[in-house]
Amino acid sequence: MASRYFERALASGLAAVVVAVCLVATLQAASAPLNATIIDRQGRAHQVERLTLNHREQVEYFLNGQRRVVSLREIARLRFDGEQAQEEQPVTIFWPSGRSESGIMLTGSGGAPHEDAIGGGGVALRFAGTTSLGPFFISLSDVREVVLSNPEAALPERAGLQATVITEEGRRFDLNNLEYRGGQRLDYRVGTQRRFVDLAKVAQIDFAEGSANEEWRPVTITLWTGKTMEGLVEASRVRLSGETDRAFHDRVNAAWTGRTAVGGFAVGSHALRQVRFKAPEAEPAEAPAAGPGAVEPGGQPGEGAGEPKDAATQVEAPPDSGAVPAGGGAQAVPATGEARSD
Repeated sequence: MASRYFERALASGLAAVVVAVCLVATLQAASAPLNATIIDRQGRAHQVERLTLNHREQVEYFLNGQRRVVSLREIARLRFDGEQAQEEQPVTIFWPSGRSESGIMLTGSGGAPHEDAIGGGGVALRFAGTTSLGPFFISLSDVREVVLSNPEAALPERAGLQATVITEEGRRFDLNNLEYRGGQRLDYRVGTQRRFVDLAKVAQIDFAEGSANEEWRPVTITLWTGKTMEGLVEASRVRLSGETDRAFHDRVNAAWTGRTAVGGFAVGSHALRQVRFKAPEAEPAEAPAAGPGAVEPGGQPGEGAGEPKDAATQVEAPPDSGAVPAGGGAQAVPATGEARSD
């Protein structure tokens, strides 16, 4: 009997060791260092490991006035075409698929305040990492080209989201490439806990009626699986200390960005009533039943996923609805608690 218990304990211990080893291997693969070749303006090439841009693996740039955020692990190459002294430099981003996109990056210390230094001034952007000689730092204005070398860049690009947004005034806009603060992740708050959800999993977002003037708007998030979640989305229109005119405008009036048939589109969370995403399948499917924020043609909330009675397709943003034809991105207001994905 004792030997049998000993064998079971030994088997359980071996299983635990195997699980631990697999977990460690998975974490190491997920946090594999990002390597790149940086070519400076004098033509010198630097082989850099553990590359970051201001302690992050993301690049922020502006395309036709709209803010874009892309992970360095998704792209193949960056090329800067401006002069060294410019605070706004033209940048071309190349993806492994061959697609490229040209925009503007803020490179100077006076361009915008850094979100890690709310209340202070701006900071200069710089790449950092390690080389065979030790730590490596270089200002973004001194870089001519960055060639990324990481296996994740070979992954296919993520498809853009299509959705219909309805403003507080009942105006409707059909959008392509919809993003929230430059990405496909919606950050919200439940109590003191920060959480986020992948917008590709979301079918509909309903904003509570009568909350347009609140700094945190109650929302009901309906997933394609039918699951619903309630939380608060940041919609503050109060200007932060040290915030530039552009950063303030982008945070308030361009939290949601996309493209219509006639050009760029941007709108703040304070001006939205509903966001209805189109199904990821080839053929669009109807959104599931809406939460309390939905509006039926008769105007009664919480009775379906219909749009407001006076909704009509528009091609230009109304001047007084909070929507602007081409805005930038925004900086999320910090909240307490830990972030969690739903």
